[in-house]
Amino acid sequence: MAYGNYLVSIKESDLRLLNTDVTAIIEPSYEVMVSHMMAYSIEEQPLGQLLDHILDKGAIVNKSYYHPLRVPLYYTNKEIKDIYLKATKIWADTLKNHAIAHNDWYRVEIDLILSVVEYAFEHNEYLLSVLEPPFNHEDLSLVQIPFSKALQDKYFIDFSKFD
Repeated sequence: MAYGNYLVSIKESDLRLLNTDVTAIIEPSYEVMVSHMMAYSIEEQPLGQLLDHILDKGAIVNKSYYHPLRVPLYYTNKEIKDIYLKATKIWADTLKNHAIAHNDWYRVEIDLILSVVEYAFEHNEYLLSVLEPPFNHEDLSLVQIPFSKALQDKYFIDFSKFD
C-alpha cells in the first residue's frame, strides 16, 4: 500500500509539544502531501537516497505514536541546513543530466518535497514527516495524526467515490 506522506515545517515549540503529548494538534507553518513511494521508488542515485533520507529517516517524535509502517519522524533546524544544501546540489545535478518535464509526476512530487525543506531551512524550523492512516486496516483508529481535521481533509481523497 502506498501512503500519503505529510511533510511539514514546524516550530521547535510544536515539536516539544508532540514529544510529550500524542494527542496534541499543531498547525504547521508550511505543509505538503506527497506519495510515500518517493522514499523508495527513485532509482536515480544519489537522488533516491536523498528522498529516502528526507521522508523515512530522522528521529522519532514520540514512541507512543502508532502506525503500521512507521511513526512520525523529524529533523532539527540544524540538520535541515545540511539536508537543504545537499538536496539543492543533488536536484540541480539531476536536472542538468536528465530532461524532466515540469509537469512530470515525479518532478512535481520532488519539487513539493524540496519546497518544504527549503521553507524549513529559510525559517529555521524543524521538518516533520507523518504518514497518513491506512484506509483498510484494523488498527486505523489507533493511528494519530497531529494536525487539525481541516488540514487532514485538505488532502483526503475519498476513494469510495471512484468506481
